[in-house]
Amino acid sequence: MLPARTLYEEGVTPNETLCFARQFFGQSWDESDPFQLELMYLQSNDSILTEEYPCSKKEAIEFAALQFQITFGDHKPDKHVPGFLNLDQFLSPQWRKEKGIEVEILNTHKKHYGLTIQKAKSKYYQLMRTLKSFGFSIFPCQQTLQFEDKRKEGRMKFKTRNVKLGVSKEDIVLFSSENVILNQWSLWKLKSYQAKQNIIVLDFGEHDSELVKLTSEQATKIMDLISGYIELILKVREDKEKILVEDQELHEAVLEDPDFEVAVGVTAYVPVTYTPQQPLVTRQNKRPQTALIPGSIKIQNLSGPMQAHASFDISQDTLAAAKFSFKGKSEDVKMVDLASSFKSTKLLAQELGSASVKWNVEPTLNMANAQAQFATDKSQCFEGIMTLLSKVKADPNALSRQTVDMQATQIASHARNLSAGCRNISALSGEKQKSLIGSAQSIASSVSDLFAVMQSVLNDPTDVASVEGLIGVEKSVQISQMLLENVKPEHTVDEGTKKLMGGCLKELQSGLAVLFDSTELCAASLPHEEKEKLLLEVRKAEARAGWLFKAAAELVPYALCEPVSNELTKVTLELKELTQQFQTKHSSLTTHNSTQNRNFNKAAISVCDSLKYLMEASLTSEPHSLDEIV
Repeated sequence: MLPARTLYEEGVTPNETLCFARQFFGQSWDESDPFQLELMYLQSNDSILTEEYPCSKKEAIEFAALQFQITFGDHKPDKHVPGFLNLDQFLSPQWRKEKGIEVEILNTHKKHYGLTIQKAKSKYYQLMRTLKSFGFSIFPCQQTLQFEDKRKEGRMKFKTRNVKLGVSKEDIVLFSSENVILNQWSLWKLKSYQAKQNIIVLDFGEHDSELVKLTSEQATKIMDLISGYIELILKVREDKEKILVEDQELHEAVLEDPDFEVAVGVTAYVPVTYTPQQPLVTRQNKRPQTALIPGSIKIQNLSGPMQAHASFDISQDTLAAAKFSFKGKSEDVKMVDLASSFKSTKLLAQELGSASVKWNVEPTLNMANAQAQFATDKSQCFEGIMTLLSKVKADPNALSRQTVDMQATQIASHARNLSAGCRNISALSGEKQKSLIGSAQSIASSVSDLFAVMQSVLNDPTDVASVEGLIGVEKSVQISQMLLENVKPEHTVDEGTKKLMGGCLKELQSGLAVLFDSTELCAASLPHEEKEKLLLEVRKAEARAGWLFKAAAELVPYALCEPVSNELTKVTLELKELTQQFQTKHSSLTTHNSTQNRNFNKAAISVCDSLKYLMEASLTSEPHSLDEIV
């Protein structure tokens, strides 16, 4: 059915039964929602069995085994034997007649013993998303190959083979009849394409020396699909060029201008009934002077391409919803993989940490609903983080990029929601709760650090810095969670103490850098094996000191909170212990060089003094005045 036509125009009568399905599969979903999970599973199952997403024999067996677990439960040796399955219900037509495949399904099913129905359905959906064919529209085609006849020189021979052409919004892929990828091209590299009768010709210019010629009964449909995707690419490119300058100006103004206040205004359609699921967003390159009057909304004095003047009726309730919050660059990032998720959370941490951003959000949510949604977002965010951490700690070599990409986008999405929840609660409480926004920033920062470490682990699972980095990220997440759950506005230290402790942290960072640099200088004169061993120790220590220093920086502003103060004490003791270990190591290496010893010891004393002053400042700090908190 065509989306643009009504049911009446499609000729649907009142007595007919319609089957609905999701047009798009999202990257995140709520596993606790049985309806959503069931819908995802049923549609995924249909896509596999009808070969909408072709898969290899090994993948088909795994899908069938999971479906077996969902349908019949755990393996029963006396019951689940060859002949038990109706293969037509568990396999696509391509694999139903494969010899011995039922035995392989039964053996694979045994491995899922104890897997719950919900987990099996979720795993089925996740596995479908990892298919190379996922996201492609698949068309059966024939390809004619031309090659030289070895028997008769100068004579060409032709051979026709069955293939499948996959078209997505980003790529064009040629599959063999066994679903092996024969060739893959980016849609952006397509120079020209045409269809005449049932013959398709694709020209990728310099990216492929030969034209791709295929025969298909669906040639027209293939051309329409490619044309649609190319139009979409051109439109996206044009839209990006239009908003790039004004978006960048707004972002820079918010993050750099200390006097900039996020504007409140209406620049487009406002729905009559507003719910939190309908976010109202404004994009403009200068602050508009917008009059908000009960009974009507007027749009005036808008600069640039948004110049307009209009008025329409609006209720007092909707008026409260027409106050917008700053839409940062983090929300413009389309999160599709690990790299884009890292970029989004990195920007989110910067935006939350900018003192110039004044969050003027007054949503129609009441406090009870806002807190309930916040609790859900918090739970999902931390659960996702710990799940990913547990997987990488268990076996870094077993990680697949597809799995990491999918989980990263989910975690980044939860971090966005969590940050929005912090802003909502802060606004509804009538205070600019810096402690709550600070906790949200800490979480966003921890998540971006997690993604950076995950990238290093994927590149080299054995890298020392990556392994130590995982420990640091886990600690950072725990601290972020502690800040979120324990810190209140009155726990923020006074401005003078904060500056004093900030100075201690700078001295601490400088001293640690000298410690490690001095040790590396000593390593240069050692035999190769000893040198490599010492340099490895330095790398481990640098990574450990890095996350300990970051932890201290996150804890310092809220040292009046007892759990935070206790954690800060633990961190400083670990840093002191690390310093003493290197003092012992260094003194044994440089007894012959008094200058190196003197510089190193001076740096070590500086580190210890900085730690001492840091703790003294935290113990003598006073609460931030309420006027400064609000």
